[in-house]
Amino acid sequence: MNSTSTQETSSSPAMVEMPSPPSGNPLKVVWQLAGAHGVLLAFGIGVGEWVLGPSLAIGKDLRWMWVATLSIILQVVFNGVSARFAAGTGQSFIAAEVGRGARRAKGPVGPSLYLLAALLQIGWPVYVATLAPVLHALWKGTEVAVDAPVNKWIAIGTYAFCMLILVARFGSTTVMTVLKVVNFALVLYIVGFLFSANIAFVPAAQWLKTLSGFFAVGYFGGGSQIDWSLVGAVVGYAGAGGVANVMLASMVRDEGLGMAIRQGAVTVGFGGGGRSLDLRPVPWNEADPEQAGRWRKWVRLIWTYQIIIFGLFSFLAMFLSVNLAAGTLPAGTNMTTVAFGILQARRLAEAVPVLWYLTLLNAFAILFSSQISAVAMLVQMGTELVTAASGGKMEGRRARHVATGILLAYVVASVVILLFGIAQPTLAKLAANTAGVVLGAACFHLYWLEARIGGAVRSPRWVSALLLAGTVVFAGLGGYGLIHSL
Repeated sequence: MNSTSTQETSSSPAMVEMPSPPSGNPLKVVWQLAGAHGVLLAFGIGVGEWVLGPSLAIGKDLRWMWVATLSIILQVVFNGVSARFAAGTGQSFIAAEVGRGARRAKGPVGPSLYLLAALLQIGWPVYVATLAPVLHALWKGTEVAVDAPVNKWIAIGTYAFCMLILVARFGSTTVMTVLKVVNFALVLYIVGFLFSANIAFVPAAQWLKTLSGFFAVGYFGGGSQIDWSLVGAVVGYAGAGGVANVMLASMVRDEGLGMAIRQGAVTVGFGGGGRSLDLRPVPWNEADPEQAGRWRKWVRLIWTYQIIIFGLFSFLAMFLSVNLAAGTLPAGTNMTTVAFGILQARRLAEAVPVLWYLTLLNAFAILFSSQISAVAMLVQMGTELVTAASGGKMEGRRARHVATGILLAYVVASVVILLFGIAQPTLAKLAANTAGVVLGAACFHLYWLEARIGGAVRSPRWVSALLLAGTVVFAGLGGYGLIHSL
């Protein structure tokens, strides 16, 4: 069966030949093919790793960290399938649903729900509200009482900085290009700092104890005292979570993997022509042995990069963050706000004063990489929705204007929210549990789409079964945690 669109058209589009994966300089190939997985990793190393995961492990029990391991494994499955879908059809699965809804419901009803979920999960200024006290403490050189007006203006400045980075060239540039450059440097610092601090401050026995906690499958200790809102938050934010996972397919399309090589990308900026954006599916001849062989190579590359770059390093980031907290903070430390990270910085600084700055710089890298990625993902999703509503294709200059307009509107709206008061820390739990619910729905959505298209693009049955397991785990724990967060 040929890979065809989930859209129903009166005439089938002409087939296009499946391209071969790029070859040559290995570093150049990895930069081209693994960028989307790396950006997702950078977004994922955020509040979950810096605050929520350590809070559950240290405030409750290390053995609860098995839920983070389960979450990351199921996210790897979802991410691999969604990236495979994008490479095999040339469109993200959000766009596939847009095409169907645009004809049947006179508008992108389904994807509009994803946009609403994105606004609820990453649209609120949670990251900058968490980041502001970190920058304030760096500026003062010591732990200080929260100064709301100063924190508010730091947060507003952070949004402005994100916008300037995305449009810095003033000519058109793809969102993915900017994110790869910025996040590569930030992730290098984060992983380097965490490794160094763990080696310097955490004894070997603690490493083994922490590792065993990540594989204590089935532990539900705590009885009636279980903080389900925190458990659900860790499940939702271990790895990436929710809308970020959904947007991987769009980032893979923007990178031009597989059949997406001719589909264009979301560009931003105030000059240049921009790149056209085409969300329509691109069929190819699966019966041709040569093209089928190329497709198998694409599939192997997608799974390799997803497992190693996202899966392994997501686990490593969570493990190192929890291990450092376990080795430097007393058991029972019970905080789920930015104070948890600042307390850790203070403990490390007692041994080596400069670590006050290095630890908080690590927090800055963690939170800022998540914030700029969140802004970019909302711009990408909004641009996709407008393009889909416009017939599935948009000329380069117009697409750039739409994306830049969405970027400006989002930053202005966020600044207005901040002027009326920075988001409360409880929003982090709400956002994380919302991420679980969204990802659970997306797992079932992707399962349904794959069953509909069939052919070589469809994943093996055991992978599809894991998508259904993801539906139960993410929607179940996320929904239960969300109820307990309200």
